[in-house]
Amino acid sequence: MNIIIIGGGKVGKTLTKHLLEEGHNITVIEKTKNILDLVVNTYDVAGVLGNGAVAKVQEEAGVNKADLFIAVTNDDELNLVCCKVARYLGAKRVIARVRDTEYTDQAELMRLGFGIDLIVNPELATAEEIANLLRFPQASSVHSFEKGKVVSVEIRLNEDCSFIGQTVEELVKGTGAELVIGSIVRDEKTIIPRGTDKFLEGDYVSFVSSPAKIDAFFKKVKVFNHRVKSCLIIGASRIAYHLIRKLQDVGIKVKLIEKDANRCNQILETLDKVEVINADGTQKQVLDEEGLKDFDAVVSLTGMDEQNIIISLYAKSQNVDTVISKVNNDTFDNILEDINLDANISPKDIVASQIIKYTRTLNAKEDGSIENMHKDIEANLEVVELNVGENDLVVGKSIKDMKIRENTIITSVIRGNEVIVPNGESVLASGDKIIISTTRTVDSLDSVIK
Repeated sequence: MNIIIIGGGKVGKTLTKHLLEEGHNITVIEKTKNILDLVVNTYDVAGVLGNGAVAKVQEEAGVNKADLFIAVTNDDELNLVCCKVARYLGAKRVIARVRDTEYTDQAELMRLGFGIDLIVNPELATAEEIANLLRFPQASSVHSFEKGKVVSVEIRLNEDCSFIGQTVEELVKGTGAELVIGSIVRDEKTIIPRGTDKFLEGDYVSFVSSPAKIDAFFKKVKVFNHRVKSCLIIGASRIAYHLIRKLQDVGIKVKLIEKDANRCNQILETLDKVEVINADGTQKQVLDEEGLKDFDAVVSLTGMDEQNIIISLYAKSQNVDTVISKVNNDTFDNILEDINLDANISPKDIVASQIIKYTRTLNAKEDGSIENMHKDIEANLEVVELNVGENDLVVGKSIKDMKIRENTIITSVIRGNEVIVPNGESVLASGDKIIISTTRTVDSLDSVIK
């Protein structure tokens, strides 16, 4: 596809990199020359210098031939205007990054009024991911499919893990677990496991099934021994606002520390039943006085990656069970791997994953087989939800009789309200939804079956 991206900041650069890897033709519009030069020279893509809301600039970029137009500047209003102009000039699809809560609360009106196909809110999406992680404490990532009927939960195996040294087959049979091991990430390499593969200390392992079955398995192997009932958040960012709302909905007690008095007042004016402390949450004395070690979870959401990492390290030193930090800078990846924090989230990667999912769906065949997708950018892993149509060749076949492509595994079958844990004897039917884990690029059901 021909894709135009407005904005060469963190999100724009991440999108450029990964959409280019998907095989698309990319043009970046950016009004700051040194930022544009960096993106163009790094990724060898076309660039246009100028204000993306100006029709002449968009025309120079070829907006009339754009299959997809993406506005991801730091200015919500500019993104909306850019999309309106692009739609008028002939862009087939438009996506806007919109961060303001008041705008996203009226997302449907924004879509209709500006002709926008997809609105992405990095802060809201990040808050949703953190809330999922707090549902499964100590998980490094959690992703849901088919309205939460199926979840993929990834954990890191530490030295105390009871099944280190066992094979996949031994673990599943020995525990009677009703789940599928979707992937193992080891030494930055993603493995789609077979029954004979062994679990090693330091592996990142994803388990796929219904939430109840995952819960039951983790209790049996004593991975998660606690529920999050209280959470300390440092930094009153937009992510914090959305996260507090979500945690309150499930009855988790929240305390927020923020050094900016105005932000404290804004939170107090818009949210009820949250304790807000006006203090510097990066200071050890403040964290101690506010009882950091007594919380079930600590989430660090300041505007600086370094501060978030330091706060998280201190929380781990105080034996807080679940510690999550926001880290946007890719250069910290190797350091974070070595220091073994529970979970680190990157809003720019979350947004990139959302948009890649959307573009993949647009690029898929007309059968519309892709229903949902999560792309783990760091691990080169895709977890995809596919529809099984009545004319698909897999209908009526057992999994053992299918020629499934290499590095691909079917982890769940959803039939109506039932979640089926598949085995070789499982037979697919028209109307099923299947969840697969793969290191391949998936754009349809045909790309999974040989």
